[in-house]
Amino acid sequence: MHLLREDDEDTNTFRVIQEQTTAMAFEWRRLTHKNFGYVYLLQNVPMWIDETVKVYKGDIGLLKAIGQACVVSNYRAEGYTNDFLASNFMTYHMTYKRVPRINNVQIELKSILYSHMRWERERSACESTDSTIIFRGYSTQQLQMFIISSSQVEYHVNNFKAEEGMEEVFILFNIHENRFSLPTMDNKPVLKVNKEQSTNQTNRE
Repeated sequence: MHLLREDDEDTNTFRVIQEQTTAMAFEWRRLTHKNFGYVYLLQNVPMWIDETVKVYKGDIGLLKAIGQACVVSNYRAEGYTNDFLASNFMTYHMTYKRVPRINNVQIELKSILYSHMRWERERSACESTDSTIIFRGYSTQQLQMFIISSSQVEYHVNNFKAEEGMEEVFILFNIHENRFSLPTMDNKPVLKVNKEQSTNQTNRE
């Protein structure tokens, strides 16, 4: 996503670089001021109050997600000074379409070679056109990739050669057009599993 600075189209430096499951990450370079205070990120909501996130310097990489998934939304980023009477020293305008999120991932390890994954997915207008990508494997092996329909919310994984004590790794994210949601990632040790079922849950809110 490219943003336009109001007075100079050649210095686009504030841009979305990735998403997180519940946050949007931004790259912020030239939005500087000797008395820099904070940035307001605002989503324009017609006929209603704009959604707003206030971002301080240390928080620039992790912002609350605003705007509905797969809906093109207009935003602006306003930089303010830390003076007693804060003033707006720079503004960017942007248009952005957010990728649906994945959360509440659960892994059921039924044997050392077989596991079952399930998750929840944010409903959106682009469900029929995107996919979910899974990378899964173990710490000492190359990860394998699986691409499935976004309509699926569970997946059976088997035929992995693993030994007790190895660490299982999984990466799960959505893709829509040329955009990705930031991966949900986790790892857990491979233990000896008998008849009892082992369940691991990863929450992303």
